[in-house]
Amino acid sequence: MSGIIGIESPLAGIELWLLPLDGRGRAAEREAVDRLFRELLGTVEGHRPDGAPFAVGRDDVAVSVSHGAGYALLALSHDPAVRPGVDIEDPCREGQLRRIASRFVSAADDPSLTPCEIWTAKEAAYKAFGRRGLPLLDIRVGREAVEAPGLCARVAWTCIAGAAVIAIAVRR
Repeated sequence: MSGIIGIESPLAGIELWLLPLDGRGRAAEREAVDRLFRELLGTVEGHRPDGAPFAVGRDDVAVSVSHGAGYALLALSHDPAVRPGVDIEDPCREGQLRRIASRFVSAADDPSLTPCEIWTAKEAAYKAFGRRGLPLLDIRVGREAVEAPGLCARVAWTCIAGAAVIAIAVRR
């Protein structure tokens, strides 16, 4: 598992695994995700009709994938009923996210959170909720929970030495 980094998850029961990208672009992201699945789970990534990833032949786990800030990220639950959602972003994108905040930040979001924290939480919750087409403005982000009509998830963040902000969401 050379190069794969396990990081402490702020949510119990969810493992987080990072792999630095070897290059830029979709090909590097795809190669890193393939390697995470192969080396950690002994299988390949498949996709459900809603676009959510799964580990082919591994009904004993639930996964979520993200890439950004020069990394591929795999969130792993050994309880297949616990579907995690994860997002990773470069905190240097904060200025860009502030400029487009009106597209995803609502008055219901916790005002003490940064646009990067809100963005990553909404992306992670979107994945955990598994509701294709759910508008980001309908997802409300708080310090410990993310809600949408009829849906709720725990949410938490972690950082990698200023290089990345990671949000993890697990549907309740």
